[in-house]
Amino acid sequence: RQVVKKHFSSQRPHTGYDAQISKTDKVQSIVFQDGKNSSNDGSIDQKHDLLRVLKEKGFVTIDTQLKTSVESCVKLSAFLQKKTKQDSSIRSDTVTFLDRDDAQACGLSEQFEVLMGMANFLNENLIFKHTGYEPLLPASKDRPLTNPRNIQAAEYREGEFYVAHSDNLLANANMRSNYRLYTCILYCNDEWDASKDGGALRIYPNTEHLTDPAEAVKSRLEYEDINPSNGKLLIFDSRLVHSVEKVKTAPKKRLALTLWMMRPEDSGVVVDVWDEEKGQVDWYRLF
Repeated sequence: RQVVKKHFSSQRPHTGYDAQISKTDKVQSIVFQDGKNSSNDGSIDQKHDLLRVLKEKGFVTIDTQLKTSVESCVKLSAFLQKKTKQDSSIRSDTVTFLDRDDAQACGLSEQFEVLMGMANFLNENLIFKHTGYEPLLPASKDRPLTNPRNIQAAEYREGEFYVAHSDNLLANANMRSNYRLYTCILYCNDEWDASKDGGALRIYPNTEHLTDPAEAVKSRLEYEDINPSNGKLLIFDSRLVHSVEKVKTAPKKRLALTLWMMRPEDSGVVVDVWDEEKGQVDWYRLF
């Protein structure tokens, strides 16, 4: 058992798939040309300004016209059957992973293509600083971001939440947990007001250095709340501490689609895939 544990706990995360396979036309037409594009420091219209805000602040919100219909929300909610495998004191939402066919069945093809196209779009338009590490295939120095195969769908009902956490926590002084670089979330919720309904995405700027996400809350660090309204796209540095605040109202359901863009490098990242309680590999976390 210890030999198996040592082996799987030393495995690198998956390096992802070539982002160039996904087209950027949906990103260009829907995200950066339609709707009112806004950052957290005022309205801006130009694509390069949105990217500048992302680089400088670590996160940016974009109000798009990519609305999810009530019919698609109903289909997606029916698709969501599994609770997460994390302790209910950490998160209590229901999640599933959608491939292209699943997304089409839920009427979410455009949403899927926009999320999948974002890594390719950033590869073409964002300047990435060299980290000192070599990229791992299928990434390259010119195109460092890769895609997962699927997107995640998550649903929060009344009383459900996700405590402060990082999507790529600093595991120790020199090592990250995984290859995630940017988290991209598209919200699906009509007439949502976080001041009444709860469910805000609370993000803590300048917290990429923390090894304990709870420190952001304990130290009362500065945060911004993002209202998860229909068509809102949030892109942020995966290292930043963030939480999903408790949903307050029933029968409302808070739905979100998430994709993690990766930057795989020979940086020595670690992933803890061994479930001590079950005495086996947690494949859900490995992939």
